[in-house]
Amino acid sequence: MDRSFFKVLDCHLLEAGGGYSPAHGVLLCRNQLRTVEQVHSTVLHELLHAYDDCRAQPQGGLDWTNCHQHACAEVRAAWHAALGRPGAPSRAPPKRRRRSRIARPGSPEPSA
Repeated sequence: MDRSFFKVLDCHLLEAGGGYSPAHGVLLCRNQLRTVEQVHSTVLHELLHAYDDCRAQPQGGLDWTNCHQHACAEVRAAWHAALGRPGAPSRAPPKRRRRSRIARPGSPEPSA
């Protein structure tokens, strides 16, 4: 990754502080980011998307058109970016609980 991975532009049509695209890298919107804290939070958020996309590369990267994958990536990036803010929680996000399997008549008993 080099400097060309980051682009800083005026974003008149985008109302967010930035974005990430596997083809274009990280975009930061200079006209939307007003404080150093907003810049840090946005950079961290977008770099988490880039990291997740790189980790998923053996499978072709994240499918950003898949609502489930996109939503999970947004929640994860928002949570971790929030950890860097003053007064932020100092623990990891709760782990997903496995659903207990309910035995149906005629099916084998669930194993513990």
